[in-house]
Amino acid sequence: MASKQEEIREGMAEKAHLVWQRWMAYMLTHLDEEHIERWKRQANTAYKDLPESEKASDRNIADGYSEYLHSQGVVLKVEGRLPKPKDPKYLMWTEQEVKEAGYTLTKPLIGEE
Repeated sequence: MASKQEEIREGMAEKAHLVWQRWMAYMLTHLDEEHIERWKRQANTAYKDLPESEKASDRNIADGYSEYLHSQGVVLKVEGRLPKPKDPKYLMWTEQEVKEAGYTLTKPLIGEE
């Protein structure tokens, strides 16, 4: 029986294959000089240097991975700081303040009830 980590790895590999599969299907039907030149340029450009319009496609793929991980109960921990509470008498934040700071409220980790 596969461990939860192995199941998640296989699910991620399946998603990676689907991305590749769709890309190949698209590419093979668009093999013209204009597309080929654009793909060559993109292949030689770091993500950070792509125009925002071209980053959107990569972000959509990343969102798909994030959604899959979330569906499997995976919680990604990020470093950050909450803003100063609006009421300094209390070390409490509203749900909206937490969200505005870039955090989300999470469910328990895998295997916890």
